[in-house]
Amino acid sequence: MLSASLALATGKAITGVMVTDVAMGPEKATITVTNTSKHDATRYSITIIQQLAKGQEIYSERTEDFGPSAFTHKALRSGETSEQTIVFDQPGGVKSVRADVIVAIYDDQTAEVTNDRTFKDTLATRRKIANALQQSAVVFENAAADAAPRDRAAHDFEALMQNATSNQASVEFLKANAVVAASAPAGEEREFLQNYASQLKQKTKGRPQSPK
Repeated sequence: MLSASLALATGKAITGVMVTDVAMGPEKATITVTNTSKHDATRYSITIIQQLAKGQEIYSERTEDFGPSAFTHKALRSGETSEQTIVFDQPGGVKSVRADVIVAIYDDQTAEVTNDRTFKDTLATRRKIANALQQSAVVFENAAADAAPRDRAAHDFEALMQNATSNQASVEFLKANAVVAASAPAGEEREFLQNYASQLKQKTKGRPQSPK
């Protein structure tokens, strides 16, 4: 299921997804993030602070977004690790690197948050993805009722992608659904497309749960 609404656990240190190692090298640092919770994580964001040899600090953020698990079937599973590589490009070199998880979103519609701005950006992206999936369901339904189902689906998905160029996540989901529509078996297009429309509708009916 997919929902832009999430139950929050805020004001606490994030404990479900954690930075468990920062390996320094001469030209880069490798940050290891581990899901220590009992739930799959569908997105996490980390802050990175590079302490330069000259004394300055450089702040940046990195996000790993696997998308809605009901649709992509991807996530940072419980017990799994993910790596983020930071390439050093500052004159004089980097003395140290610190990293912390600031947003973790789980497949049970809960989230841990210590940075409200980053979390709001996450929700905005998720709303756009949810809208793309809802639009895709409409395309499948309309195509199923058309005299040329696959042609109608290809036309409508192309129009949606042109209008969604400012949001890459939405474009990727629309592309994936366009491929599904194109694969509709000959002679069974209408039934195939209608069934897929029904599946998408189910996946977009999320229900927020209690906080972690």
